[in-house]
Amino acid sequence: MTSKKSFLFLNSAAAVIIFITCFYLCNYLVKNAGASTKKNTFTNTYIVFIKGLSTKCDGTCYNNMCFNFFRKKLTPYGFNYKDCRFIQYSYRGGNIINGKWHPNKYSIEDTGQPVEISMMYLDNLIENVSRAYPKAKFILVGHSLGGLIAFNLVSKYLENDNKKVNKIKNVITLNSPLTGNIYNIPGYILNILENNGYIWGSTAVRQLMLQHKYKPKIESWRIEVVKKAQKNGIDIATFATSQDLIVLPRSACLLDQEDHLLTNGGFISVNPLNKLPGSIYGHEQILQQEKIADYIISSLDN
Repeated sequence: MTSKKSFLFLNSAAAVIIFITCFYLCNYLVKNAGASTKKNTFTNTYIVFIKGLSTKCDGTCYNNMCFNFFRKKLTPYGFNYKDCRFIQYSYRGGNIINGKWHPNKYSIEDTGQPVEISMMYLDNLIENVSRAYPKAKFILVGHSLGGLIAFNLVSKYLENDNKKVNKIKNVITLNSPLTGNIYNIPGYILNILENNGYIWGSTAVRQLMLQHKYKPKIESWRIEVVKKAQKNGIDIATFATSQDLIVLPRSACLLDQEDHLLTNGGFISVNPLNKLPGSIYGHEQILQQEKIADYIISSLDN
């Protein structure tokens, strides 16, 4: 009798375990059904990650790519963490080698070059990858100065009716100084910084300061660019962290006179004490935000 009860108990326990296992398995399959059906359907979508001022690259494809959080979030959608469709922009250009983009090595000093030169290198990247993969479409994701470079290049495409505008799906800027740098640093201090090798005295920083001087005109121009982009099927999203002390939020998002956002994106609140000391400026945490990862994923379908 005891053995019979034990047998029934074991059978009941096994049934419960099987039920729980099936329940969680079904739940997992339902939850990930959307991701799995999208697997390998974005073979022609290339995501260009553009870092900002004071960054560097050792000339390898992935060592200094950054944007790690977003790359991991894209893995259920047919991308590998080190996917050839993840492209690292270089401030010194790059080349297609054996069918894959390889960025050239660049230093912190290179990021301070004139913005127009940085735009030229991004244009060359798009041209070279498009030549290797004629069906390629690009999502440009730029942090800080990188977002400004992406925005300005697409603006140039739209103004000149450049055919390459048809290669752009989305432009996503993250804490980017779209209306310039609000810190009015005296010229003699900039000269001292530049002469002592500090990036904050570079040409790019001087350009941002000059740009902010003409903020109303710059804002009007950028708003027109957004409208043109939308007509051409290009979605522009501007994100900013509310606690950013490097690029103030109102300089990183495009707003109308009533402070309504004119693009997708918006302001995100972060904890500036999360990862001290680097996090205290609130500038880097935007690269760890779920909302932005979700937006990049949604951009794949555009």
